[in-house]
Amino acid sequence: MTRYLIRPAQATLEDATLLLQAERFSLGDSDYSPEEALAALQRPEHRAYLALWGSEPAGFCSCLRIWDGLIPCLEIDMLGVVSAHRGRGLGTALIRTALNDARSEGISRARALVHVGNRASLRAFERAGMRPEGPARALHVYAIQGFAPVPYLPTGWQVEERETRREGFTPRLACALRDNAGSPLAEAEVLEVHTLAYRGFWVEALRASAPRGLHVLLRHLVERAKALRLDEVGYLAPPSEEVGFSADDLAFAGFPIVGTYDRLREAPR
Repeated sequence: MTRYLIRPAQATLEDATLLLQAERFSLGDSDYSPEEALAALQRPEHRAYLALWGSEPAGFCSCLRIWDGLIPCLEIDMLGVVSAHRGRGLGTALIRTALNDARSEGISRARALVHVGNRASLRAFERAGMRPEGPARALHVYAIQGFAPVPYLPTGWQVEERETRREGFTPRLACALRDNAGSPLAEAEVLEVHTLAYRGFWVEALRASAPRGLHVLLRHLVERAKALRLDEVGYLAPPSEEVGFSADDLAFAGFPIVGTYDRLREAPR
């Protein structure tokens, strides 16, 4: 590891270009231009790290500072190591660097997602002290294809919103759907995330008393995302018995399953 330099990525076009090079030769998920990646780096909640072999990018890690419920948390969003540099502990070193920096900023909790079957990534996180939390979960994503508004609220229904912005963290939005009698039908808690690969809403919690309320509230989130020119709305669903609706209910609303993931957490110290 002594031959590698791991350092924070700066909000410069040069580092944005290096991050994209590392991403495209490791993950290949982002179609961003350097200017778009720079816009993400400039956001106060974003943290990114570069692993360099000389002047060449060997790996990267990008993170978001979020509120996990009432607790400040580091979301390790993307981790990639260029194939020629794998098997040398570089992924674990990047994660540890991100975790140590978060602790120095007073953030003692971290979380991440790893695709089921990605054993190399899981090992890197486990060596850095993170472990899977509960059973694997299905990731449902609505991909926004156009921004024209679509009517969706039944007559008399309304959505109440409360936005929370804390300096240096992702914006958080709470939504509550009520019928014309004021009765609660569905609720959601959502983060607005800007990563190196997409801009979107990430649904942290979702509750509904019936499928119709679920579908209307999900459509509200989609319409809200469209108004903000975001790319997608994602939801990592817990087992259906915990929330009272099924994967079929989500698919009917335009949220198909795009993969199955383990959620990893680092316990508070």
